Amino acid sequence: DMLNAEVAAADVVLDCSDNFATRHAINRACVALRKPLVSGAGVRFDGIVSSPLERALVTANLVNTAHGHEITTDVRLAERAHGRFEGWTVQEITAEVGADQVDDFFQHSAELESWDDVTQRVVASLDAVALDFAGGTALVVSHGGVLDMVWRIVHQLDLNGYRQCQIPNAGINHVVWQDGRWRIVDWALVDHLAGLPPQPVYQTTSA
Repeated sequence: DMLNAEVAAADVVLDCSDNFATRHAINRACVALRKPLVSGAGVRFDGIVSSPLERALVTANLVNTAHGHEITTDVRLAERAHGRFEGWTVQEITAEVGADQVDDFFQHSAELESWDDVTQRVVASLDAVALDFAGGTALVVSHGGVLDMVWRIVHQLDLNGYRQCQIPNAGINHVVWQDGRWRIVDWALVDHLAGLPPQPVYQTTSA
């Protein structure tokens, strides 16, 4: 197509686009054609809001090296609370509750934070972001369980049950507040990870 032809003819590609879709298309073409890419793109953040958990803050700080904002942490963006199982791996929990019970445990156990409670705090946090950054763009760094609830809220899905969306590790999701509700523009973008080792993807299964 025209984009690939233009990239193929260039020695170096300078990206000065102002939207994610174009940035990712250019990145894909440069990776495929092995052309150096310099980003001068106009998509910038007016602020960064992150879960206070370490793995989220590491990501937020890495991104912030190009933006220089003060990172705001919000505990409401943290992953689902797991009670006495906090810090355990899935494998450790499976060994504790049994492989035949683990799916039901994650969906319905009273030992874990309920998905209703997770959703309420996530909605409150995102609504605060929409108010604080009205007319601007904020980067929100969070976790798979939080993103799952965002997908369910936007698509008006049941809060329980298996995930219905892909949530790649370090993926980008573009969500906007428009006409009094959240709307998903892009989801699970991974073109920026091209050339890196394969990233984990949280598997989904229809309930």
